[in-house]
Amino acid sequence: MVAIGAAIAAFTGVNSLLIMIGLKLQNPKRAFLPLYGSLADNALEIATLCLGGAAALLLVAHPAAAVLVLLPVIVLHRCVLMRQLTELATHDGKTGLLNDTEWRTRATTEIARAQRQSQRFAVLLIDLDHFKKVNDAHGHLAGDAVLHAVAAAISTETRAYDTIGRFGGEEFVVLLPGMHTEAAHAAAERIRAAVAELIVTTSIDGCTHVITGVTASIGIATYPDTAVAIDHILHAADTAMYRAKTQGRNQVVAYSVAAPN
Repeated sequence: MVAIGAAIAAFTGVNSLLIMIGLKLQNPKRAFLPLYGSLADNALEIATLCLGGAAALLLVAHPAAAVLVLLPVIVLHRCVLMRQLTELATHDGKTGLLNDTEWRTRATTEIARAQRQSQRFAVLLIDLDHFKKVNDAHGHLAGDAVLHAVAAAISTETRAYDTIGRFGGEEFVVLLPGMHTEAAHAAAERIRAAVAELIVTTSIDGCTHVITGVTASIGIATYPDTAVAIDHILHAADTAMYRAKTQGRNQVVAYSVAAPN
């Protein structure tokens, strides 16, 4: 039992440390210890290792009884498979963010909650400026690396309970519960600055590409000030984002009914 416990602890410690180091290298701004994850994040791994230890004990003491471990192992793997399929169905493959359909579903749920509790929220529509130039100069694989880096930057500058999605192409959308226009503007400015500071290094066919100078135009719309339906809120945020484009790009603009369309 001591040997099995030590083996489980050693495996978990080394594996978690390597993952944490990798995540830290990918995004140095993130705090190190939270990268370990919660108990829920690691529960499946620990449970699987414990079953392995139980199987080892049974093989030594009662080999026939080791068959009883098979069912829990199968169930665990089916649960993992279902979770992976759910991830594939609801998340964007290039960025790991929610896809458009899932984001809209969660945004609709947030509207219902906000209506019940008389709360507010803000929506940010983020569009990368001149992204086609990145693809033309470095190739689409490098463009995908930029999209992934931008997604990570947005995630770093938002809260754990904010809802982030890839809206399509080089557009991203963020729902910020409980935020009024001023707070949303501050959050959008943090995102805009983080994107502008990105240095994306990627290697394709042995050739290293270093991409800098990526900027984003961001439009803001709020509930219930702007509209009460998700499509109308998105339209307002889109309108504000295009105003940011026409005003010079790399800036944040909040939707205003009085402003010209």
